Amino acid sequence: LLSYLSQNGFLSTNIETAAPGSLVLLKGSLHFCDKRLLEIGVRRILIDAMQERKKPRQVLNKGEFTEIESMVSNTVAETLSSTFYLDTENGFIGGTLKEESLPEKVGSFNLRSGGGGIPDAYLIGIKDAATPPLTSPPHIPAMAQSSASFLRGMLFPETFHAVTPIALFRKLL
Repeated sequence: LLSYLSQNGFLSTNIETAAPGSLVLLKGSLHFCDKRLLEIGVRRILIDAMQERKKPRQVLNKGEFTEIESMVSNTVAETLSSTFYLDTENGFIGGTLKEESLPEKVGSFNLRSGGGGIPDAYLIGIKDAATPPLTSPPHIPAMAQSSASFLRGMLFPETFHAVTPIALFRKLL
């Protein structure tokens, strides 16, 4: 199937030129971020925000920190999932993972591969459309988009290509 898709032009190997919605086959160093590590990061943000609230009133921007606390505790923390990123020659590729569908937890991959990631890994996936700019009306979609932008900024580098993974694998010798 992979050969057929590649030979008939249904599979792009260049993320830059691939159209949104198209199948991509990419190679790079694969890294995982465990959902539990992300939850620790969220807790750290909340602790920092609570400490910031204790500052004297003339230094504190109370409205901004109240908004951050609310967004993080009520929305972002509930929607976190484990993530991956592939460091390729053309930049970072990132996406989320459903751990339930994996044969083992993401944390065990990290223990085996260490901080350097898994070299020479391949990703077959669907290139996501670029995130549209934030729009203000109507109110509810704008809030959802703002939360999504905040979460993306927390999980991935500013310049990355989002891909929905179909398969992640290493070439067997």
